[in-house]
Amino acid sequence: MRLVSSRFLWTGFSEINAAISSLGNFDFLVRADASRVLRRMEAASAVPALVRAAQLHEDSYVQFRAAVLLAGVLGGPAREFFEAALDSPNDRVRTAAYDYFEHAPDGGLAPKLLTALDFETSEFVRPALVRSLAAHDDDAFGSRTLTERY
Repeated sequence: MRLVSSRFLWTGFSEINAAISSLGNFDFLVRADASRVLRRMEAASAVPALVRAAQLHEDSYVQFRAAVLLAGVLGGPAREFFEAALDSPNDRVRTAAYDYFEHAPDGGLAPKLLTALDFETSEFVRPALVRSLAAHDDDAFGSRTLTERY
């Protein structure tokens, strides 16, 4: 990885890991450049690496940033990741998952989201859960349950 004119020049797969690690850099410009590079990469290269980072990276903030980048990829591995991320111990990743399903509603997930209402206590995550449920407004059971509870 080289810094050229305040932009990263990426030359191969080994640099994907450097870009992902840079998502957690304290310097905003470094984080922004890393995000830009990952967004512009071919999905076939970037998506599997981002899924891996969002699941396994040692830095929880990098997990979150990788999940945010994955949110721009609808379907396939990203969707599978976000469905699993609904149970993540990382509050930020769970929030990203709820946000994902707010914009890509899946009626099959409504019961799981409703169940999460009983257990989601984080004041920062719960609003995203409620927004995700509201996006599933075509689910009569979910709408009725939300109306009864709130």
